[in-house]
Amino acid sequence: MAASAALPTVLFAKTGGPAKACLPALNRLSRTDPSEQVRQAAAAALSRLGPPTKADVEALTAALRSENAAYRSGALQALEAVGPDAKAAAAALREPLKDKDPLLRLYAARALWAAEGQPKEVVPVCSAALKDESIEVRESAALALGTIGPSARSATAALQEALKDKEVTVRLYAAQALWLVNAPQAHAAVPVLAAALKDRDAGVREAAAKALGDIGPKAKEALQPLVEKLNDEDEAVHQAAADAIKKIDPATAAKVGLQ
Repeated sequence: MAASAALPTVLFAKTGGPAKACLPALNRLSRTDPSEQVRQAAAAALSRLGPPTKADVEALTAALRSENAAYRSGALQALEAVGPDAKAAAAALREPLKDKDPLLRLYAARALWAAEGQPKEVVPVCSAALKDESIEVRESAALALGTIGPSARSATAALQEALKDKEVTVRLYAAQALWLVNAPQAHAAVPVLAAALKDRDAGVREAAAKALGDIGPKAKEALQPLVEKLNDEDEAVHQAAADAIKKIDPATAAKVGLQ
């Protein structure tokens, strides 16, 4: 984002409206904007605003009526961060579950889950989003279902189908979510995660190794690919593979010289 385009967000956070709806955008700007001026200004605004709290719920709820989709998105993400203290916003959060923007529907579902902890209205939104044409939406849907955990068990079939997605990151997140949602079905996720160990992206390889470690002994069929990753050129991947092997099979870990 160019500095000229990003600075209005920073200035708005300083001067107007329920500014904490800008927190997600400010966080991204502070970490990823190419302009040092924008990164510094965003970091300073984040420091002044602090995290969203129960005291901000009324203003953030009002922001859900904004015509600006980015502003509504920020408000939804901020309400999710508030968690159970945002219960007063539950009725308002149900409206964007029907938003035409699939990503906003997901943000609303995540916020409603964080506020109420009830899966009935949330899980169907996330399950449907696994078939969206947008990669970002499908990734976010899988991540959301993983966050919900066992309460999203009705999404098992949708997650199993997502293991065949054409995008490796969607397959990876779906495999992680399947383990978190329905552990007895983790065996279906293991081959997907093992294949992801060969991805060209080190971040994907690292995440796959960590997920296999989380699954533990049920991931024994991935031991050989994990042992191969002990020679990975990326140190983080090497370490994640070593940790996973120890969790999956201590005997194999000892055999390959892991302490």
